[in-house]
Amino acid sequence: MDEWSWRYHARKEERFKTQALTNTSSIAVDLVGRHQECGAVAIELKYVAIKPNGVAPQDAYAFPWDVAKDCLKLDLLRAGRCEPAKGGSALPDPSKLQTYCIGMTSWPVFWEGREKFAWATNFLAQIQPSVARFEGLIHTIGPSEKTVSYHKRHHISFGRVWTGEWRDYTKGFRYIFLRPETNSVPAWTHHKDRSIDEQSQIIPFLNVGARQEWERRYSLEKANAGIAERERSSSSEHPQSGAV
Repeated sequence: MDEWSWRYHARKEERFKTQALTNTSSIAVDLVGRHQECGAVAIELKYVAIKPNGVAPQDAYAFPWDVAKDCLKLDLLRAGRCEPAKGGSALPDPSKLQTYCIGMTSWPVFWEGREKFAWATNFLAQIQPSVARFEGLIHTIGPSEKTVSYHKRHHISFGRVWTGEWRDYTKGFRYIFLRPETNSVPAWTHHKDRSIDEQSQIIPFLNVGARQEWERRYSLEKANAGIAERERSSSSEHPQSGAV
């Protein structure tokens, strides 16, 4: 009746192609609404609940990073750094696109605070204040090669400032509601004072050189790991003889 078109339960996330990320060639947005005159709305959702008896959620550390990643995905869409996926809908007009990120959870640690939060400490620190804030570049903690190669998680750089707050939903549940500055256009600047080597450790890539350097190093790591594994296999199959 209001001339907005939204996806319904029979259709899954709307997918868009992108060249900006290290470990995927596309992004999926949970909810996309379109209006012929008003433009479009893109919304990312996250839901993490505690287990029975108050046990922490599985992979709880990922929640603040996942929320940040959702903001990044929406930045890429708003910046026009995406293309329609094969068989998908047309790309929303970036100049008429509103973006929001909502993360719901029943685990109080996410809004009450904790001194240590493994590799996601820096991300948790951004969503706990009374006014949550994602901006600039946020680093993961720990070996970068393990984070990006095994967990497929890495540093995140934002094109806009995202702010929000925790709100009560129902008993035991709260949600964090994040949105960017009004009419802001994503612009990444962290690459201007960093070498290609440093840029290759940050997502999204803002130039071809940084992506190529990451691919070169990642391919080299995989090749070296393969050589080491073959050497170990060869040693176990042909042990050296000697006196006992």
